Amino acid sequence: MRNMTMVGCFLLFSFALCISPDANRGAIGAATLEPGLGERDSKKSDKKDSKSDHDRGSEKVAGKKEESRKEESQNEKRSKGNDDDKKEEKRDDRKDSKKGDKKSDPPKFPSKMPNRVRVYNRPGVSTVRGANNELLRGIPISIFQYRRDVLKEATEDPVYPKNDYIFDRNYYRFLKTIGINAIRLVAFDPWQRSHGDPGSGRPYPYADFLDPVDVEETRKDMDAIVAIAAEVGMYVMINYHDTGGYQDPIHDLNGPDATRQFEYANTMTQLQAFWGWVAPRYRDCTHVFYELTNEPVGWHPNDYTSSNLEDFATIYRQVRRDAPKTHIVLCSFATPASWNPERTMLDIAIDLKDLGVDYRNASIAFHPYQIAELDAAGYDSEGRPILDMLRPIVDVMRSGIPVINTEQGFPSGMIDTGDPNAPPLFPGHSTGVESMESMGISWFHWNTTGPEEIGNLFTLLHDAIVNDYYWLFRSRCRD
Repeated sequence: MRNMTMVGCFLLFSFALCISPDANRGAIGAATLEPGLGERDSKKSDKKDSKSDHDRGSEKVAGKKEESRKEESQNEKRSKGNDDDKKEEKRDDRKDSKKGDKKSDPPKFPSKMPNRVRVYNRPGVSTVRGANNELLRGIPISIFQYRRDVLKEATEDPVYPKNDYIFDRNYYRFLKTIGINAIRLVAFDPWQRSHGDPGSGRPYPYADFLDPVDVEETRKDMDAIVAIAAEVGMYVMINYHDTGGYQDPIHDLNGPDATRQFEYANTMTQLQAFWGWVAPRYRDCTHVFYELTNEPVGWHPNDYTSSNLEDFATIYRQVRRDAPKTHIVLCSFATPASWNPERTMLDIAIDLKDLGVDYRNASIAFHPYQIAELDAAGYDSEGRPILDMLRPIVDVMRSGIPVINTEQGFPSGMIDTGDPNAPPLFPGHSTGVESMESMGISWFHWNTTGPEEIGNLFTLLHDAIVNDYYWLFRSRCRD
């Protein structure tokens, strides 16, 4: 029965791709040309003492495009080069002509969409769930400027490729068939803006959220995803995505450092500008909620300062003013574990409550990454014992403050990835998803984005079926 179900999942996916003539082309385009894959696979390595030498995904893409160009004739090369120059000039002209524009066309979304997510409180369990008390089970879709530019150039389509999978309703329908009911819409440009090649003095290509043209292109992607998700009946959690920071990066000529990350100023101009247009734009979309930051402080709860919390409270108040009914997710800790027993995830959550956060429609997010460097006996280089990731989560829930797992990866060795270990929280469990399901906590998984990472998603499904925690069977789930 289990094997037949697993085969059925593969057949469903094949069917979903085949019913749309453009679906396969979209999958191929995304797999080949999406530069964010390299960045996403390596971004978590910034947290570890031993850093990866992973090259930028954008460089790999550029290399592939260059090899392809060499196969063309010299005249075709010159012609394409001239066309590229013209495209860049047009882009500059568009920016100059639209500077100062403050409004875009009002959004048009389906009238029927899922009802709002809600805080779910039961003895020992406090999390965020769908309107019918169902767990949120999600995967990410990343959008960012460089990805759009590469796809435009690759397809010679200045408007934006129509065969991109993020616009393909069949992809979202497939996700629904396997029990994925939520999308983490990752606005990845903040990560691009705060990172670059070491010592280059330049960030990776990014969208400037103060630039009307860049904002408008980001809006188009978001509007499309929000609209399709509403049609299909899925939730969307919009996420401002950086790691180890949330303020404005300082693009110093000598930076970034060996981790590829610039230092940060004490301002939040881009973060506030982003939520300044996102929060009011989607506030009436009942299936949309907001994750304010991503792993904003490196890397444990004890690293969070009172200044950080004041900043988060400021953003919270801004978003709550502009979207009074929308659920807000805060913190998104890189790990629940703390080196300081007097500065835990619960302490941070309580401090935010004292600063005005109302947990009747807000929650605390965590990512269960084991980011400490530990030896085989479970001790780090300074002799400190292995960190407990389970108890902090339980403590927060027991206090009545809801938690949500907005990102987790695979355990080491399960897939080929540079992300840190994301182990299960209970002995005998095979993945963190199994632990989330057994605890009744909503979750979103990393490394499962689009057709290019569909194999990873099937790895998770296979493991869930074999180990009897597949959510559609609901044999051990606590819905």
